[in-house]
Amino acid sequence: MAGGFGDVVVMLPGLIGSVLSKDGEPLWGTSPGALWGIVAGRNLERLKLMGADNGDEDLGDGIVASGLVPNPEIVPGLWKQGGYSRLAANLVARLGLTPGGNYFEFPYDWRRDNRVSARKLAKAAAGWLADWKKRSGNDDAKIMLVAHSMGGLVGRYFIECLEGWKTVRTMVSFGTPYRGSGNAVDYLCNGFVWKVGPVSAFDGTDALRSFDSVHQLLPIYPFVDHGGPKLARPTE
Repeated sequence: MAGGFGDVVVMLPGLIGSVLSKDGEPLWGTSPGALWGIVAGRNLERLKLMGADNGDEDLGDGIVASGLVPNPEIVPGLWKQGGYSRLAANLVARLGLTPGGNYFEFPYDWRRDNRVSARKLAKAAAGWLADWKKRSGNDDAKIMLVAHSMGGLVGRYFIECLEGWKTVRTMVSFGTPYRGSGNAVDYLCNGFVWKVGPVSAFDGTDALRSFDSVHQLLPIYPFVDHGGPKLARPTE
């Protein structure tokens, strides 16, 4: 295809990188309402999963991923997770992409089993690619995934286990814990308290322990010092 980028670029955010909303109200994100609900503690309780993820496309709790977390502007010292708006702007400008044509963002419910998110990605990507081929006339178009952190696990499962390799040209990932994250062990064992300086803003331990995705981030390599002669894998 002359005069433009021929493939479809899809951005996959990481853990906590998607805005989660219920009935139009953001429960997680950088909007003033979401931030206040997070700091006050009630939103994390509302995000808590009740029981194991059943693998269904819809859990029935009314919570949906409504967009990617943008770059925060007025929350210094509180929001440690960078947003994605600057990355998106650079991708579109430098590659000459068309939002809604050959550039898409894939928000997903990062609380859930990553395999559920991968199946949703497979469905969405197939539609985006088919539409772009018709629109551009480029029958050789494929998908390029740009994945951050846990988004790389979603993308990899799509490629390797859901036949995404047939339509994906490449995946560029950064910060993806392919062999697991030590932070997951820490949060699940010792809890997760978000602090602003020396002050505890909220305790997200119960909510975090309910998320299937966090358990899927446990290291697959020897990591835990349990007093024995060697480190042990979390599964041991």
